[in-house]
Amino acid sequence: MLSSYRHKRILDSLAVSGQLEVAMLAQELGCSEKTIRRDLEHLEAAGRLQRVHGGAIRPDGEGVVPVEQRFGRERRAKQIIAGLAVERIPEGALVFLGAGSTTLAVAARLAGRPPVTVVTNMIDAAQALDRDGRHRVFLAGGELAGATHTTFGPETLQFVRARLFDLVICGATGIDPDHGVMGPTDWHVAFTDLLIRQAHRFMVVAAASKFGQRDCYRVCEISAIDILVTDRRPDQRVIDRLADRGAEVLYP
Repeated sequence: MLSSYRHKRILDSLAVSGQLEVAMLAQELGCSEKTIRRDLEHLEAAGRLQRVHGGAIRPDGEGVVPVEQRFGRERRAKQIIAGLAVERIPEGALVFLGAGSTTLAVAARLAGRPPVTVVTNMIDAAQALDRDGRHRVFLAGGELAGATHTTFGPETLQFVRARLFDLVICGATGIDPDHGVMGPTDWHVAFTDLLIRQAHRFMVVAAASKFGQRDCYRVCEISAIDILVTDRRPDQRVIDRLADRGAEVLYP
């Protein structure tokens, strides 16, 4: 059974029951408990569930780990990425900054840089940028997702569709050289597709731990990336795929 199919079955079951047991999942899916634990580790890293002793639960009732918890993970890697990313943001640019703990680190570092105009759908990022009034900051409207402190839905799409960005910066739950940039929901697919079409350049910021990881949805092909920023040298296949289209790969 493919891991993507197992992940979907796990998440579907979790949406119904709110909690899962490793032993029961292994029996239902016809695989070992070790495999299920590995699946749960992957889904927790992607923010889809919270592991507990013997199984998993829905995090904060929203299906994603609250951003406060995710920001504490791999903090040094995110600081390295943020420092590299802001060097590619020119003064006066119109930037869209996506939601996530790594993009939040970018927002915090960007706050002290020369003025830019930023649109974001993440409340924390907007607040981080509005430190001393040097930047123009727009928060996209829409329905509020409490766990991630973000807006989503048709109003958010409409807000973004009205603008053309010099640079769009997004995170990822996984990057696979064959399957592209991964995300946890179909909303991420639709939103990323629009952002890429509205962007002059598309930047992905992701810790090296995300390489080789997969999630339930492919939000875009590797070829869509103009700038990839990470904290360690990526897999050579990723570098080769990006080099084929003249994209930049930034790492220390």
